[in-house]
Amino acid sequence: MQNDVIWISLHGSNLAITTTAWSHFENANNRCKEMEASLHAKSEMKSGLLKQIEEKKLELDGLELEVSNVNFALMDEKEHGMQAELERKNRQIEERKFPSSIQLKKSDKFKLDKKIEELKRERDRMVFYSDDRAILSLKKAELETKKKIHKIVDECQDRIKELMKGRLPPDKDLKKEVRQVQRFCFALEILLQHSSQIN
Repeated sequence: MQNDVIWISLHGSNLAITTTAWSHFENANNRCKEMEASLHAKSEMKSGLLKQIEEKKLELDGLELEVSNVNFALMDEKEHGMQAELERKNRQIEERKFPSSIQLKKSDKFKLDKKIEELKRERDRMVFYSDDRAILSLKKAELETKKKIHKIVDECQDRIKELMKGRLPPDKDLKKEVRQVQRFCFALEILLQHSSQIN
C-alpha cells in the first residue's frame, strides 16, 4: 500500500513534470513555426525585390541601348536646319512688313467700328421717328385723296350746280347730296321709260 502511495505520488509528480515539459515544448514549437513563417515571408519578399531589381536592370539596359543607338550628330544637324528655317521665316515676315500691315488693318477696323456705331445711332433715330413718319404718311395720303376730290369737284362744279339747282353744297355733304340727285335722276328715268311704254 505504501508502494501504491509512492507510486501514485511519483506518478503525479511525473505527470506534472511531463505536462510542464509538454507545455514548454508546444510554446517552443509555436515560436519556431512563427519564426519559420516570418523567415519564409521575408524570403519571398526578398525574392520579389530581387526580381524587381532584375527587371529594372533589364529596362535600364534597354534604355542605355536606345540612347547608344541615337545619332546625336543627326539630331544636331536637324536642330541647326530648324534654326536656319526659323530665321528664314522671320526674315520673310519682316520683308512682308506684317507689323505695318497689321497696324493698318487695326486702323481700318477702328474706322469701321466708328462707322458701324454711327449707323446704329442713325438706325435708332429712324426707329424712334418711324411712328411719326407712318402717321405723316397716312395724313399725306389722306391729303392727296382730298386734293384729287377737290380737283374733280372743281372740274365738275358747273354740272354739280346745274344738278343742285344753282347751289354748291359744302364738301362734307357733297357726296351725299350728289347720290341723292343721282337716285332721283335714275328713278325719274325709270318713270319716263315706264310712261313711254304705257303710251
